[in-house]
Amino acid sequence: MLWGNFANEKELFFMMVKFSPQLKELPGAVEMAPQPQISEPTKPATMKVPAITMPGASEDDLRSAQAILERELVRPDLGAREAEALREVLFGLRERNSARVASVWREAFAEVRTPTDGLKQAHDHLERYFGKPSVQ
Repeated sequence: MLWGNFANEKELFFMMVKFSPQLKELPGAVEMAPQPQISEPTKPATMKVPAITMPGASEDDLRSAQAILERELVRPDLGAREAEALREVLFGLRERNSARVASVWREAFAEVRTPTDGLKQAHDHLERYFGKPSVQ
């Protein structure tokens, strides 16, 4: 049985496919397709690397920051405004869009009133990857 104004299941399927990128961004999204097992990690083809990264910085810093933010965003004491700002950073990390992350992460962490040790670690990972802003 179909609910809504869908003519058939095919129309519903095409609607879901159309909005799948937005659905994947929702917190707690579950990957529906089975992921192939890869013996060694590979660099995603869509990763945008900033023009300048700090010496010693690696994509491991981005992955670590993403893992920490995913854990921290489920904290009950995190305010709505703080969570929304950090969620923006997390979406950029999930998309492997380093340009987006570079433009929003400092402001997002500035929104957090009481950072935990985990958030401080995530901040340090992003600081190591993107570096300090240049003063002009």
